[in-house]
Amino acid sequence: MQQVFGGQTYRVVHVAYQQQLLNDRVEMRVGRIAAGDDFLVSPYNYVFVQNGFDGNPVGVFFNAPGMTAYPTATWGGLVKVRPTERAYVMAGLYNGDPSIGENKHHGADWSMAGPLFAIGEAGYQVNGLPGERGLIGNYRAGFWYDDSQFTDFTTVARGFTPRVARGNWGVYGLFDQVLVRFSEAGSYRGFGITGSMLVSPDQSVSQMPFFSTAGFLVRGFFPSRPTDVGGFGVVYGRFSADRQPPSGARSSRIRPSECSGMRPRSS
Repeated sequence: MQQVFGGQTYRVVHVAYQQQLLNDRVEMRVGRIAAGDDFLVSPYNYVFVQNGFDGNPVGVFFNAPGMTAYPTATWGGLVKVRPTERAYVMAGLYNGDPSIGENKHHGADWSMAGPLFAIGEAGYQVNGLPGERGLIGNYRAGFWYDDSQFTDFTTVARGFTPRVARGNWGVYGLFDQVLVRFSEAGSYRGFGITGSMLVSPDQSVSQMPFFSTAGFLVRGFFPSRPTDVGGFGVVYGRFSADRQPPSGARSSRIRPSECSGMRPRSS
């Protein structure tokens, strides 16, 4: 299903100040920004015009309501450091209030009600520097923490009064790698693969403890059409076992209000 839209209304998105230091090895940004613009991103994902891949693997939004992505921005700060030309580390802190993304605010709810959302990532690039002729690859790994209050699914599924727990966390990894080049280095014509894996291990508060994507892409197969792109991808997500009542127990339907939010862009 196509997901080309931006919130079904007009809104303010990015309002930020950015500064680069030390010959562009250090980048700082503060203002109204979205974590999904910088973290958990692969350029391969934008080929797949559907929410499982594009623009961030959607599994994170099931478990972290404080994670933001276009067209929702929030108050936040980001620091990115490049110790070498191939590697980077970055970290960000954000106002994790999911209600600011509601369409009725049009991006103008600039409150800072919290809670805190924190995320960090490290990445490494294989080949691709000037003079190198090897096949380009990008490898990234990260973690996040959301200080929101989460419904304990073990109480809801058993028909008890819902109990609330504070905080959830997760880790992730993603990569993209060119396997075959169709022409000279730097042409961007070739065959590559991509994949991601997201784990949020606490099933009592994580709607989707495991999520993964995998796919391949072909760009510029015909020399006369170097920018044509095609691909095939698979998305898999596993819902929490704690959302299911135990055998023989009375079931209780989980209301939407008892679950953490999904990707802002699809609200």
